[in-house]
Amino acid sequence: MFNSNRAISTPITILIIILVAATIGGTVWVYKKNQPPIEETQEETTNFSFIKTGSGESLDQQKLQELQDAVDNGHQPWRLDPLFIAKTESSKYGFKDTDEFTLVSKELAEYAGTYIAEVEAIHDNEKYIIQLIQPVKIGDEGIWVVNSIREAE
Repeated sequence: MFNSNRAISTPITILIIILVAATIGGTVWVYKKNQPPIEETQEETTNFSFIKTGSGESLDQQKLQELQDAVDNGHQPWRLDPLFIAKTESSKYGFKDTDEFTLVSKELAEYAGTYIAEVEAIHDNEKYIIQLIQPVKIGDEGIWVVNSIREAE
């Protein structure tokens, strides 16, 4: 027999689980429904846009050192370009190849002991700031990694 209470509580339970899972570790998926209505032939998922904000990918110091060593030995020189890193790594956070990326600033943050670069990303007419840092070596020879992503003010 059909239990109407269970039918209602199951979607609510699933929604709660998704919300809890999405916020673990200081990470939030920003949900935007700002695309035109879907056509019958499109998949429903194309009607939604998700951008993961919060902390960037966490890499341990050993992995970061290995990446820096590879660059020091002439491999992966693109890791020295914060704009390129923002563009290529941003798909992990929900950005698309068609989004617009602009390097806004790159400066020494003495309080952090590293250079910090900020890249503005425009996704579905919404602006975000992707912050990158140099975690191993600072200056022209240091690799860049995504530190955080936030909605622009």
